[in-house]
Amino acid sequence: MSNSDVHDHDMIPARLRRQAAADAMRITIHAHQEMAEEDISLEEVREVLLAARVVENYPEHKRGPCCLVCQRTSRGRYVQGKRI
Repeated sequence: MSNSDVHDHDMIPARLRRQAAADAMRITIHAHQEMAEEDISLEEVREVLLAARVVENYPEHKRGPCCLVCQRTSRGRYVQGKRI
């Protein structure tokens, strides 16, 4: 993602969808622990990213651009997460 793309709120969901569709997701140990605690499957994460709605954008985050996404899964529960 180019530097200008991280500031373009409309381009972020499209990038997340492309990454999820290509299974180009990196799950950190911390994220994996959170998923286990909340009984969130990798497929649910993928499902959320395929339909992601960006709630907040952090283009200047200290570890690199990231955003907070939220979406309802096919199981009817809301899943949110921060993507770096």
